[in-house]
Amino acid sequence: MKVEMQIDEALKHRDDLIQIMKAAADFLASRDTDADSQAVARWRLWPGPNGETWIGVGLQDEGFSRSQQFTPSQLVPADIRELRLIRLWNDVLMERTNREVAKVNKLLLEYEGD
Repeated sequence: MKVEMQIDEALKHRDDLIQIMKAAADFLASRDTDADSQAVARWRLWPGPNGETWIGVGLQDEGFSRSQQFTPSQLVPADIRELRLIRLWNDVLMERTNREVAKVNKLLLEYEGD
C-alpha cells in the first residue's frame, strides 16, 4: 500500500496529532499483504471550522474508493483505532474479492463457450 500524508500548516507543530495519524497509517498499511497491491491511502490532518481537529483517510484500490474522517480521540486507544481501520480495510478486501470472483466467472463462461 502506498501511503501519502498531508498535514495542514496550522497543525505541523502538533506532534501528538501527527503521531496518532502516523500510527493509524502504519496499522492500515500493515493490513495490505498483497505484493501486487495497487492500494493507496491518502491521510490528511486538518483543523475544522469550529476548532476541532480531523484526521481523514481516503482509500483507493483499483476502481474502488472509500473515505472516512475521525477525530483524534476516535483513533486512541490502539484497539479502538484498529477496529475502526479494520472495518475500512474489510471494505477494500470485499471489493477485491468481488472483482476476483467476477474475473473467474468470466473465464468460466468463456471456457464453457468453447
